[in-house]
Amino acid sequence: MAKKSNPYEIEIFQLTDKIYTYRFQINDSFFENREDSLVEKGNLTVDVEIEKSASLINMTMKIVGVVELTCDRSLESFDFNIDVTEDVVFKFGLENKELDENLYEIAKDTLSLDMNSLIYEFVCLQIPYKKLHPKFQSSEDENDDEVMVYRSSTDDEITDENEEEESINPETIDPRWKSLLKLRKN
Repeated sequence: MAKKSNPYEIEIFQLTDKIYTYRFQINDSFFENREDSLVEKGNLTVDVEIEKSASLINMTMKIVGVVELTCDRSLESFDFNIDVTEDVVFKFGLENKELDENLYEIAKDTLSLDMNSLIYEFVCLQIPYKKLHPKFQSSEDENDDEVMVYRSSTDDEITDENEEEESINPETIDPRWKSLLKLRKN
């Protein structure tokens, strides 16, 4: 028996109308083969349940495991847990195309489903925009977006500048600029 060239492929052509389960093991080589991958290393288990009917395929994909990320703050590597369940529907039609998020049309004569890109997409969607090592994550950092890290002037300087602007004497201003003062007051 010939070995399949794509280990993340599910042959659907000869499936009858019932429920099937599949399991895929994801390791570092899965991510190495992708150009500009968000993840370089990982160890994941993907459990796929397919319910096939005459007009569509309902798929539930559960991905559990760990990927290695690089901290945006310290550049240290750390393990990030992935635990996601996604439902995908493949509707039989005339051509292969994406209809909506997690809803695809596939040709009636499709022989197999390539799970490679779906698995990668669902893993990448779990990666946070701001990747912080767990040692930086605390209850204080949860509102990190609201914390001001740097300020160029003190409160006193800002108050002094505002007072100066408000105390402009129209008599001492160049007449060409007086009309601009009227605009500012409106």
